[in-house]
Amino acid sequence: RDGKTLVFTRDGAKLALTDPADHPKLEDYKLDDVSRALESLTFQDVRAASNPIGTLVGTGVFATNDGLSVTATVYKADKDIWVGFAASGTDKAQAEAAALSKKLSGWLYELGSWKETALVPQLDDLKAAEKPAEPAKPQAAPATQ
Repeated sequence: RDGKTLVFTRDGAKLALTDPADHPKLEDYKLDDVSRALESLTFQDVRAASNPIGTLVGTGVFATNDGLSVTATVYKADKDIWVGFAASGTDKAQAEAAALSKKLSGWLYELGSWKETALVPQLDDLKAAEKPAEPAKPQAAPATQ
């Protein structure tokens, strides 16, 4: 997205940002959103990919341990996002990838705009909120007699 690539890998059950390695503290729940980006997709509308809508936002590639990769190409039109999906696979995932490609290729799907940061996140989308600085304790006034 915007010429920048973020690379995530699984660290046990959790998703971790591995590139860039030097990054600020990230919110766990925002990383969880990225790891679940392809879950529970609700298509609000569909149109032929030959008639794209909006401007290209970015591309997210989601790879599974068994060799399946799903690429999501995200477009933004006003407040809506439209996504095209492509699948590829190696070894035992080739048949699954072919079946998905047959169903998904040639179409763009309108999704809820909140899915944009899960499908094509930017580093700023994932940062943990900074804790506000603690207010200085008031100095006690000197005692007078």
